[in-house]
Amino acid sequence: MKFEWARPGSIRASVPVIQKYLATNQVRRIHIGAGGNILAGWLNTDLEPQSADIAHLDVSEPLPFPDSSIDFVFSEHLIEHLPHAVGAYHLRECFRALKPNGRVRVATPDLQFLIDIYTQPQHTETQAKYVRRTLDQGFPEHGFYTGGFVVNHFVRHWGHQFIYDDKTLPHAISHAGFTNVRRWPVGQSDEPMLQNIEHHGDAISPAFNLMQTIVVEGTKPPATG
Repeated sequence: MKFEWARPGSIRASVPVIQKYLATNQVRRIHIGAGGNILAGWLNTDLEPQSADIAHLDVSEPLPFPDSSIDFVFSEHLIEHLPHAVGAYHLRECFRALKPNGRVRVATPDLQFLIDIYTQPQHTETQAKYVRRTLDQGFPEHGFYTGGFVVNHFVRHWGHQFIYDDKTLPHAISHAGFTNVRRWPVGQSDEPMLQNIEHHGDAISPAFNLMQTIVVEGTKPPATG
């Protein structure tokens, strides 16, 4: 599998960045789909790197890491941009690359927040602001503020391919082989290295990020035999 917009030149330029990170970090943390959210101590990667410090990585291809060599993998608002089959492949690759007891953490928009906006007769203040912002940006000529426009806009824009919920995302992570699959609030985890790393709210308001994001972690089982 390969996305048509992958850039071979970016791949070649990223090899030294990846090799240096793996050689100089005992605890290896891979941040996939970093955008402008640069995490200290992580190998920050993106399909379209915004700086030389971010490695090119195409998640529709095998991850450029040896088997059982990575401690943590984190992605934020990435998997919803992948067709469901590509997302499943990517999670299997995360499982392969992670060490036994390594963790994956996936943050992505939650389908439930769209359902709530569509079905709730009375919106919260945050929901109302989200509806108004979405329609002002996506349908400025209309001026009719209703959840139906939000749902249509969200599932069709920004390259979204599949929007997960609290059933489909844990299932996808479990199906890739992970155990101890658990949902966490944004920014929270019982693993210190996975706390407070969501920053999609730097692109949207923190209140919007909390409202729309589901976060799920899974652990690769320990080696047996």
